[in-house]
Amino acid sequence: MLFHLQTLSFDECFNSNFTAVGICFMAPHGNKHSLHNCCCFRVAAEWILRCGGAVKFKNFEKWIQNYNAIPDGPKGKFFLEAISAKGISVTTGGLQHLDGLQHLRLLNVNSCVYVTNMNKLLPVKESLEELDIGNCVAISDISPLFELKKLRKLVLTNTPKIKQREETIASLQKRLPDCVIEE
Repeated sequence: MLFHLQTLSFDECFNSNFTAVGICFMAPHGNKHSLHNCCCFRVAAEWILRCGGAVKFKNFEKWIQNYNAIPDGPKGKFFLEAISAKGISVTTGGLQHLDGLQHLRLLNVNSCVYVTNMNKLLPVKESLEELDIGNCVAISDISPLFELKKLRKLVLTNTPKIKQREETIASLQKRLPDCVIEE
């Protein structure tokens, strides 16, 4: 049996009942409508909420945990400023959804045991102020965190695999003197 697949443009998909996550994953790599260009706040919010976490948008009072409460609107109208993925099954690969979140100030991945690579945080290096990677027991290299210039709070509790732990934390504290590090 042969199936006929209809090709839809990005706009046709976006105006139908496709989710933002579905659209962005269907977009071919290198396409101008890649993950970075299609409402990245919505993609990231859908990802976290489907995994069981919560998100907070700039100028919104409350955290959102319900998928149907994600605000609708064009790129540039809403800004995701906080993500709580504490204790949910987020992986390092899933952190690709941070790309394009220029207003993300807080990221909590505490107890996300499948988060291993801190390089995936570099897309938010210009905005991230608070990071909780406590209990992420698989993390071994935190040197990419040196790039997070606005970081003001870092939680590293129960991260036993960090290479040269004491020296690395001391270096991090020198590079980011305004950052409070909880060990």
